[in-house]
Amino acid sequence: MLNPSAGDPRHFEWSLAHTDTMFPVETVRASASPADRSAAAPALRPRYRFAGVERSIDDLIERTNTTAIAILRDGELVYEAYPGAFAAPDVRLRMYSVTKAVTSVLMGIALDEGLVTSVAERVVTYLPEFAHTSFHDATLFDLLNMSSGSAFTEAFDDPTSEIHRWRRSVAEADPRQMARTLRTQHPAGVSFSYSSVDSAVLGWVLEAASGMTLAQLNSQVLWQPMGAESNAYYYTSHLQPRQHLAGSAFCATVRDIARFGDLVRRGGVANDRRIVSEEWIARFHRPERDHLRRGRLGPHLENYAYSYKWWSSRRAPGAIMARGIHGQYVYVNDASGVVIARAASYARPEDAARDEETEVAFNEFSRMLAA
Repeated sequence: MLNPSAGDPRHFEWSLAHTDTMFPVETVRASASPADRSAAAPALRPRYRFAGVERSIDDLIERTNTTAIAILRDGELVYEAYPGAFAAPDVRLRMYSVTKAVTSVLMGIALDEGLVTSVAERVVTYLPEFAHTSFHDATLFDLLNMSSGSAFTEAFDDPTSEIHRWRRSVAEADPRQMARTLRTQHPAGVSFSYSSVDSAVLGWVLEAASGMTLAQLNSQVLWQPMGAESNAYYYTSHLQPRQHLAGSAFCATVRDIARFGDLVRRGGVANDRRIVSEEWIARFHRPERDHLRRGRLGPHLENYAYSYKWWSSRRAPGAIMARGIHGQYVYVNDASGVVIARAASYARPEDAARDEETEVAFNEFSRMLAA
């Protein structure tokens, strides 16, 4: 019997692959003509050096509790592995905050199609019920860059952290109402503060602007056009009216997540068509405000810069990354043509040592594959 209350790691790994049995979900439809991604030759074994020791990709898989991993070079699948007990090429895995990077691309498409006019617009233009809340003065740019000014912490080891109240609202109440109760910590647009609620509100803006649910919008403008081979899904809050969660709730196969990363590598092009503007993708590489630059994000984030839901790291120069708790990653390196999608099941939500090894390894793999 798997015991979630005892923190059984098998139960947690199972939950990542079976989120649709735990929450209500809405499907994101795959393409009728998926982009070809034939199975990779298993002989490739990239290596890396970490803490003075030469290691292989098999070591990385073991040392970082990797569930599934796919590596693309110039759009071709050159390596994949599914070491997780419940993983397989067609299994949709919970990607946690990689969802935020998907939401950012959806916002770029919304701008391209005129559903949204400018990232300088205020949240209340689309969500008037957020007037006189901590989001009253926040712009879409602020939400895209974790700068709303709302008081929200994601300290998973602190039982008083707002992240736990947020999770309870998803399971037992109304997360939209919970978001409206957050107090103001800083003026909007002046300080970075990582908040999944900022991304959730951004998703509600997209729904208001498009007249569709987040899953419907994603199906129509991203997942189908880019050539996804498998349906994905978002889980939603439990109680009616069910709310989509644009910061954490996307579940997809690692192959399709790699496809998504390759769309970003190619400047917004996938499946022989433009999905989102090149100018929008370029924003992921360059923080536009001083408080988003490397060394300015705050404690424990000294190695990182942040821009439009994407991270850059001192340990992986030239690359950008989408990152989620428990070890979820999308690594994109334009120069080498390498994209790596990785699902993992770290025992703790945050593990700086495993993140460091992951980023060093991915950068080494990228250099090796570019040679």
